Amino acid sequence: MISERTKRLYHNILYPTVMVGTKKANGSGVVISSKKKEDQYEIYILTNYHVISSSVESKSIKVTFFRYGNWSKVEEEVIRDVEIVGYNKKLDLALLKLYLDVNHPSVCFYSKKVTDIHIFNKVYACGCSLGYSPLVTSGYVSRVDEQEDNRWIVTSSITDGSSGSGVYLVKNNQLIGIVCESGTTGKNVDVDHICFIIPINIIRKFLKKYLRRNL
Repeated sequence: MISERTKRLYHNILYPTVMVGTKKANGSGVVISSKKKEDQYEIYILTNYHVISSSVESKSIKVTFFRYGNWSKVEEEVIRDVEIVGYNKKLDLALLKLYLDVNHPSVCFYSKKVTDIHIFNKVYACGCSLGYSPLVTSGYVSRVDEQEDNRWIVTSSITDGSSGSGVYLVKNNQLIGIVCESGTTGKNVDVDHICFIIPINIIRKFLKKYLRRNL
């Protein structure tokens, strides 16, 4: 028997996670909106600019959606072409769009003041690391002072393919950021248990340029 809390985790974190692919690499993304428009659903996906940068000119970008059975078992992968709505190189954010015949789960954005997020808050991260279907890790908020390029630090483990993963507060499953890079040492060795994220306040400012509604 699956608890109601676990079901919410699936709907709010696992199901909205997608793989974003170009001819050179794969990364992750999150469905931030799914709205009925005539006879189809308009789907918006948030990811990092560097995930799609090699295909900005060719516009050859594909997104893989995962269909689940028995709540958490991947039974089907659906691959679709997407269009680029907009991007910001400096912020390392990109917004993608496509249309589907069916509704798709989307994330819940953090609903309180960003100053209410503190060190030691527990978090989940979910993305398509190493090209796998969505993988979930956990950790803590480790820094929120935004002293370096408007980045926060969390201690969820990440690896190749994690860029664009969503980061969520454990207590309410709400999105507080997007993974943009792993920590590195002075010798350029990845520190996989430390990752930099683009915080929710920066994400909202970016999206405000392209979406007319609040998220």
